[in-house]
Amino acid sequence: MIYISVILSLLLLIYIFDYKKVRKNKQLWYYLMLAVFVAIAGFRYRLGMDTVTYEYEFYRNTICFSEWNWNSVFVETDRDSGYLILTSVIKSVFGVWEVAQFIIALIVNVVIFRFFYKNTICPFVAILLYFCSLYYDLNFETLRQALSLSLFLLGYEYLMRKKFFQYFLFVLLAIAFHRIAILALFLPVFNFVKMNTYSIAILIFLFFVVEIVNVYFFDVSMMLSLLGAETNSVGDKLVSYAASQRYGRLDFINIFVATVFPGIVCAFIDKRSNSHILKNNEFLLFFYLLSVVMTVAVPIFYRVSQFFLPFYIVYMANAFVFIFVKRKYFSKTLVLFIVFCFFYTYFLRFFRRSEETGNRFLVRVYPYYTVFTKEKDPEREKVYNYYWF
Repeated sequence: MIYISVILSLLLLIYIFDYKKVRKNKQLWYYLMLAVFVAIAGFRYRLGMDTVTYEYEFYRNTICFSEWNWNSVFVETDRDSGYLILTSVIKSVFGVWEVAQFIIALIVNVVIFRFFYKNTICPFVAILLYFCSLYYDLNFETLRQALSLSLFLLGYEYLMRKKFFQYFLFVLLAIAFHRIAILALFLPVFNFVKMNTYSIAILIFLFFVVEIVNVYFFDVSMMLSLLGAETNSVGDKLVSYAASQRYGRLDFINIFVATVFPGIVCAFIDKRSNSHILKNNEFLLFFYLLSVVMTVAVPIFYRVSQFFLPFYIVYMANAFVFIFVKRKYFSKTLVLFIVFCFFYTYFLRFFRRSEETGNRFLVRVYPYYTVFTKEKDPEREKVYNYYWF
């Protein structure tokens, strides 16, 4: 199985380069893993529910050069203009969805790998965590958000250097691919936020407030869908998230134990280890944890948490210093616990069964078929037909 091979390869590379600190050929192997990640996502065939929709829209609705005008690109389109322009160019030049899929996979993974290499002590640990959590969503499902996140990560380093003109330029480009990037416009205002006693107290307080609202008041997600009723796409999306097992309400105790608490521990490990790689962007980890807390009652915040998840991955990868370097067993055990929580949250979801279809989530990615054979899995097609037709 291709996914198991990737995981085993990464475990070996973690031992050689992150644990043993071998420098020879480190970049070569990192680039080789990048090529593998791009190939898996770029050559897939009908893997991911949103991919099927994007492919359908590419052939049925995406316009070509000859149809370009202000209204068709910026006013009347149902898609964000940046994504429309990109896919329109690809359709005009190549004419097939497979090329668009590969180009998107290339852009997203090159940026993500570059971000991890520049911001982590243990880059192979980071890409293993990425592969087991965010890789599926960005490469198989939320392609527009993936491109938007990539542009934000390119602008992030300008934010850290306080070069705000370049940062806002990248953010505006990110918004052109997905409106969730509007949040990034306000991030410079909150860069004073630190992961300390006060911010933790705020998170815990909000956690219980959100749960009280979730239990004793009306459905917040349905309220938001009513507010967005004038734009059917927004309202329908919110309703679908609220009803979905994947995005719907989650047990708030599990959320706290599996995500919020490990995030807090990672922040303090980073401070204690004096790595200081992330000393100026603790506010991004805070916003990730805040969006996870809000997901308990407002499912749409799951998408917001994805936007900040790469920073959580960086903190967790840096926490591995306590496993590789420190001798105290308590520290090692604590890190192993938060890693277990991470895999419990993201990786084990593939083995849960959907209440709607009865299939495991794994059917969306396994068996793996490529564009070269264009073979269809009957069970996967049943899931697609259930949700989209």
